[in-house]
Amino acid sequence: METKQEPHERIKRPESVIPSAPEKPQEGPLNELAIAEKEADKIALYKEAGKETPIESQVGLSPEQHDELQSEIQERKHQSSSMLLC
Repeated sequence: METKQEPHERIKRPESVIPSAPEKPQEGPLNELAIAEKEADKIALYKEAGKETPIESQVGLSPEQHDELQSEIQERKHQSSSMLLC
């Protein structure tokens, strides 16, 4: 005696139960503003260190680049304060 199996129906779950991927950052003026602020901060670091800014645009600095620029800034501040004391 064979029993015929019915095809399984898809059970729909409420959307709140379905896992979703994390949202991508929204594109628009606020995201563009955040990127521009990061670029401006990076350029300011280079200028304060007395270096030319890189030609290609990058949003971030590596920790090593950041530390190098900060140490050069401190050296320049130390040199300029030493000159004022002379």
